[in-house]
Amino acid sequence: MNTIKLPEKFVKKLLNTDFYAPILHALERFTTILNFDGKLFPEYTDHSARHIQDVLHTAENLINPDSYESISPQDIYVLVIAICLHDSAMTFSWSNIRTLIQDDKYNGKVFGYKNQEEPPWSDLWDKYKTEFSNYKIEDLKDIVGDNIPLKGEVMDYFPCLEEEDLKSSQLKVAGEFVRRHHARIAHVISVHGFPGLEIDELFHKSKREHDNLAGLVARSHHYSMRDMYNRLQEDQKIEYRKCHLIFLMSVIRIADLMQVTSERTPLLTFKSKKFWSSFSENEWRRHLSLLGYKDVAKDPSCLSFEIEPSITSVSRLYSIRSLLNYFQYELDMVWASLGEAYGDSCSGQVKLATVL
Repeated sequence: MNTIKLPEKFVKKLLNTDFYAPILHALERFTTILNFDGKLFPEYTDHSARHIQDVLHTAENLINPDSYESISPQDIYVLVIAICLHDSAMTFSWSNIRTLIQDDKYNGKVFGYKNQEEPPWSDLWDKYKTEFSNYKIEDLKDIVGDNIPLKGEVMDYFPCLEEEDLKSSQLKVAGEFVRRHHARIAHVISVHGFPGLEIDELFHKSKREHDNLAGLVARSHHYSMRDMYNRLQEDQKIEYRKCHLIFLMSVIRIADLMQVTSERTPLLTFKSKKFWSSFSENEWRRHLSLLGYKDVAKDPSCLSFEIEPSITSVSRLYSIRSLLNYFQYELDMVWASLGEAYGDSCSGQVKLATVL
């Protein structure tokens, strides 16, 4: 198992600083955690250490070379930890979920949010259970799959916190809870640790304040850019603890969005999979249809996606177009936030502005 590696430009910023050893410590720990299969998401696209490595390299290339002169070692540390955190909940097991819900420490305060601003995990679980109880049996196909025979009562499929072993369908129901809240969970992990582990088993104790900042940056990838911008206080929007948080939120957001091509869903893996959900199968097919992307020579800020030429499915073409439209919308929101935070100095911080 190869440890997640720091991209070369990130190494240069961190080498000979007191952030270098802590980041290597964290990468080693995250590699182990992210390669664990908690059995909650058997049909999802890749969220393993390999995905994190790809996002790191994309982030390195997204940052304009000239910008490396002005970003700090603290920026790089927070960005790397945030990238490791952002999908870490997708490796959860049922045991991790139970710990998250039942141990009150995971309801503790996190950076950017007031104390008790958010409902405790037990309340969110109860709310999910109430919502689930109103489903009809045929509604479950969106969660457990449309190729699994469904019978009995709806609540037969809802996992009980007192049970240690669950059926595969119940694990998927538990996974849906994690999916909905995985961004907040990433933030919680940055402050209170991975459920079932001590905090020092994941993070180096010398950089706890910056780990907390990384949690907010990780969380931002699944929230509105505008909402995250407004959540920061005025004195935090330009620079805070030598970190440019709006810039870091922009980089992780774009770098993660760019992981939509067939490299994330290898054809051999696709062919060897048995899909219980047609929705999951269609998601994999969409990724396989995006062969790659390249810079547009006349405009380095523009990215052109290559689509598999033999597609005949109108629904898949529409799905791809919708995805790229969403990508462009997010880019527009990123540039609006960068401009508002940094003014004219934001020009050129991030390479990408347009997708085709």
